[in-house]
Amino acid sequence: MSKIKLKTGLEMFYLQEGSGKDLVLISGLSANHQRWMPILDDLKQQYRVTLFDNRGTGETESSAGPYSVAMLSNDVIALMDALSIKAASVAGHSMGGFIVLQLCLAHPDRINKAVICASTAKLEYPQMMHINTMSKYMAMQIDPKLFFETVFPWLFAEPFLRDQKRVAQAMDEMLNNPHPQSIEAFKAQSAACESFDLRDKISQIQKETLIIAGREDLLTRLHCSEFMHQKIPDSKLEILENCGHMFQLEHPKKLAKLILDFLS
Repeated sequence: MSKIKLKTGLEMFYLQEGSGKDLVLISGLSANHQRWMPILDDLKQQYRVTLFDNRGTGETESSAGPYSVAMLSNDVIALMDALSIKAASVAGHSMGGFIVLQLCLAHPDRINKAVICASTAKLEYPQMMHINTMSKYMAMQIDPKLFFETVFPWLFAEPFLRDQKRVAQAMDEMLNNPHPQSIEAFKAQSAACESFDLRDKISQIQKETLIIAGREDLLTRLHCSEFMHQKIPDSKLEILENCGHMFQLEHPKKLAKLILDFLS
C-alpha cells in the first residue's frame, strides 16, 4: 500500500498485488479501493492487480469540484504512467464503469480488455434523484446507521437483504470506514456522474468488452446494460441472478470467475 504523486499533481493511494499481465480495478461513486477486496485474492492469482482510491475518496487527495469523468479517467492514465503500466485490462464498477467507457474512447492504446459492472452510458433521472437525496442526507448529518439502512435497499437484492449476518457485516464495514468521504468530495464526484453521457459514442469502442449486470439492480437497471451491449460492437453481456448493484459483496466468487474467464 503506497501513495504516489501523479503528473497531474494529485497524490493518489494505490495497492498492487500479484504478478502477470496488468489488471486495473476502478471503484464507483463514494467507494474506495476496499470495494474490490472480496475478489482480490482470486484475481491476483493470475494478474498483477492495481487498485486505487479515486480522486476525493479514501486516502487519495481531494480537489475543488466539480469533477468530470474525463478528469477521473485522466487520473487513471496518470497512475498507469507513474507505475510504468503501458497497457492494462480495466474493470470498473458503477461510476468506475463510466471511467472504463471513457478510457476505451479517449485512450484506446492503453486498454487491453474492458469489464463494466453495474453501470450505464448515462444516469437516468431516478438514479440522479437517489444521488441528490444521499447528498442531502449527508448534509443533514443524519445517523450513519440510518443513512445506510435507507440506502441498502437500493444497493442489494432481496436474498442479500434477508441474510442478517451478511447485512450486519456490510453495515459494519461501511460504518467503520477509516477514511469516510467528505460531503464536498461526494458532491464533486456526483457532478461527474450527472454530467456523464456517452450514449452516442460507445458504438465507437473497439475493445473486447464484458458487461455484467445484476438482474435486480435498482440503480443501474438491466436495460442500461442491454443498451451498452447493443451499442458496443465486440461486447458480451452476463447477468447475475438474485443480485443487485453490489456484485463484489453479493456474489464475489461468481464475479471473479466471470472476469477471469473473460480475460483469459
